[in-house]
Amino acid sequence: MKKLFTFLTVFAFAVLLFKVQSANADCTALYGGGQSCPPSYNFNINKLVQTPGKGGGLFVDNLSINDPKYGPKANVTFKLIVTNTGSNTIPTLTVVDTLPAYLSFVSGPGSYNSGNKTLTFTISNLEAGKTTEYLIVAKLSDANMMPSDQATICLINYASVTDNSTQNSDSSQFCVQKQVLGKVFPAPKIGATPPTGPEMVGLVGLIPAALAGFAIRKRFNTFQGGEK
Repeated sequence: MKKLFTFLTVFAFAVLLFKVQSANADCTALYGGGQSCPPSYNFNINKLVQTPGKGGGLFVDNLSINDPKYGPKANVTFKLIVTNTGSNTIPTLTVVDTLPAYLSFVSGPGSYNSGNKTLTFTISNLEAGKTTEYLIVAKLSDANMMPSDQATICLINYASVTDNSTQNSDSSQFCVQKQVLGKVFPAPKIGATPPTGPEMVGLVGLIPAALAGFAIRKRFNTFQGGEK
């Protein structure tokens, strides 16, 4: 009976310990008992694109195909807003911004990898409730580098922010209107008289002579008729 009681006690303790360890997998056991668990971090990221226009327009979440559009070779400016929504200071956050096709990096924080078109930078010691903002500028390709069968194309820029265990992401869309330039040809200049011109001028000139000949012939016929 004593052995059975001992077995049940050990078994219950093992089950309880397993549950505690499973629930606190990221926690570290302390010498002498207890655990040290890392603070939980809460944060978000908001990706915006600037509306095209002289001097730059407002930053918005997305630009649809019905909104103002960028043209080829134009600079496109994005804004990244990262906010600590938790109650603890976040030691380090890593931000990765991925440019879509037809965009090349111009300026922004951190380091740019042209191979995978990613801009990477870190945010250190972001305090609780604080927000930090960054601007990223990219340049669109020439029109001949874009699809030839589409007058308008829409592109999406992605961004993500992570700590050691959590990731949040956001994206922003904008559209590009390719300028199709039509050629206006001048009216053709006639350098010579058309082929039918001389013939028509000659015929017009012969009309008086024909009428005179007809009148003479008529008088001649009348004269001959009077002699009979």
